[in-house]
Amino acid sequence: MGRCAVTRHAEHRVRERVGIPKKAVRRAATNAMTDGIKRTETNGALRRYLDYLYFKGDCMANNIVVYNDKIYLFNEDTLITILNVPGAHMKQAAKLMQKKRKQNGE
Repeated sequence: MGRCAVTRHAEHRVRERVGIPKKAVRRAATNAMTDGIKRTETNGALRRYLDYLYFKGDCMANNIVVYNDKIYLFNEDTLITILNVPGAHMKQAAKLMQKKRKQNGE
């Protein structure tokens, strides 16, 4: 996959919540899109929370990805915003990320 587009709001949120410089925001979004866990690959309480975000109100996010301890909300391949994974779901997200990395041979 190529590079992802990033909205101005998403750029501010990534810089605030991940703590990376402005030039690294697009690279972080691309990494999340390619290496992250898609909403459909999750299960249990984490899946229900991501489904809640997906179906909530008039949200434009149609592609939700969990990468490390963050939730990236995309509209197609444009990053809209980033959220922290709630504490109740951290263990499950970490376990899924570890499993995905093991499958990819990292």
